[in-house]
Amino acid sequence: MIILIENVLFNPPPSQEEIAMKLNELSAVVTALVGQVEKVKTEVLARIDELDQALLDVTLPAEAETALEALRAGIQGLDDLNPDAVVEPEPVA
Repeated sequence: MIILIENVLFNPPPSQEEIAMKLNELSAVVTALVGQVEKVKTEVLARIDELDQALLDVTLPAEAETALEALRAGIQGLDDLNPDAVVEPEPVA
């Protein structure tokens, strides 16, 4: 059995210029997403702080305490996905 295939589409590999353009686009998208994540992190942590302050003089049921601890752990887990930059101390001359 012979199968004849005609009009086969061929996509040549992208040029270095096309790859560089796509990398530039990717860089811009990643930078925007990092900014958005930082904004969300700041907003969520601020709300948790507000909640903590509002509950200072309130005795919470055990279930509510457990839920708050779970929320804190979840936020920390998200924060741990992108470790904070380590700042090396300047050498003293």
